[in-house]
Order: sequence, then C-alpha cells, then structure tokens
Amino acid sequence: MAERTLKKIRRLDMPTVLLRPAIIGASYKEPMPGWTDTFSAAGGLSLAGGTGIVNYVRGDGDNIADLVPVDYVSNAIIVATALEANKPKLTVIHCGTSHANPITWYRYMTWAFDYLRTQPFELQAFKPHMRFIPNKKLFETLFFLRNDLPVRIYN
Repeated sequence: MAERTLKKIRRLDMPTVLLRPAIIGASYKEPMPGWTDTFSAAGGLSLAGGTGIVNYVRGDGDNIADLVPVDYVSNAIIVATALEANKPKLTVIHCGTSHANPITWYRYMTWAFDYLRTQPFELQAFKPHMRFIPNKKLFETLFFLRNDLPVRIYN
C-alpha cells in the first residue's frame, strides 16, 4: 500500500526511498549490544518471557524469525539515502537477515534466556522458560491453567 500511495502522490523528480525492515530487534553493537528503546515485536516477547510471566506462545518455534538489529536498520537507512539521493525514482529496499543468517524463534528465545540466566531482569517474577505450542486448543488450555486460572483464584 505504501508503494502504491507514493507512486500516486510523490513528485516524479524527487528521489524517494522506502526501506522495509523485517522484525526490528535489539542492537548488535551500536550504541551498545542489546540496546532497545521499545518492547514491541521481539522485544515484547523477550520481556514477557524473560520475566517468567509468559511461558507459552502460540506458534511453531521452528519457524524462521527474520530479526534484524536496530543498528543495521539505521545504517541501511543512511546508506540507502546516500545511494539513491540523485536518482529521481521510487526505490523500495527490503532489510532483513534471514537469507544470510537464519534463526528460528526457538533458538532466539534459547539464546535470550541463556543471557537472562546470567543477567536477570530486576523485576523477574519466575524463572524464564518458554514453549511454542502450534495447536490452538492446547495453547488455550495451557494459557488458562498457567495465567488465567491463578488470577481468577487470587481475586
């Protein structure tokens, strides 16, 4: 939709770059390894799982997680802008890493939790662990038993 809209409304003599990143994750190096200023997407999953609050995720842990570090995206924006600055056209660039460095969701969470065992969150409620549950009914049952039922009993 963005490409179509830009094709309709942009000036034809104006260079335009549309950079489409995959799932943006924490930084690789800059400003420091692991830096993030948001807990959306992979960051939210990491926080919820890392505090031990969420233990079940509906999905297949063997699926590829196309995560790209935020500093890679920032660098890609700068480079794409410089490369396309004098070309009066609309350029669409995809920014991801799964083609060169694929990682599964299961592997991503394993690495994140390995780190969190040595550097736990200050507000960690439970020991972090996570299971990916592809079956909807099984996920709903486990979520109810682990999350919903204790809250109802407590209230």
